[in-house]
Amino acid sequence: MAEPEDTRKAISARYLLENRELEISLEDGSRYLVPVDRLEMVRCDADGFIPIEQPTDEQLLDVKVWGGGASIQWELLEQTFLVEELLEGIYGREAWMRSLLTIAE
Repeated sequence: MAEPEDTRKAISARYLLENRELEISLEDGSRYLVPVDRLEMVRCDADGFIPIEQPTDEQLLDVKVWGGGASIQWELLEQTFLVEELLEGIYGREAWMRSLLTIAE
């Protein structure tokens, strides 16, 4: 039996400079913190996905809720993350997630 998907929506998002964390406030009153350095940020070109340089605090401060609360977006960085995936601890593609596991070991 499949587990239900987390369909809670974000009502706000902000970047916390002190810890380089993304704080997502949800419609049910809960908050969720994500270390932004664990998010896979890439650009796409003819060669595929290319990692972007570590975003600056100034770039990360420009974060907003998008898509009726379903996404978090950094427009300047051209990066969008689904709230549902962030709540499930999914921070990028499968290969990126595997790399995070090897870093933690």
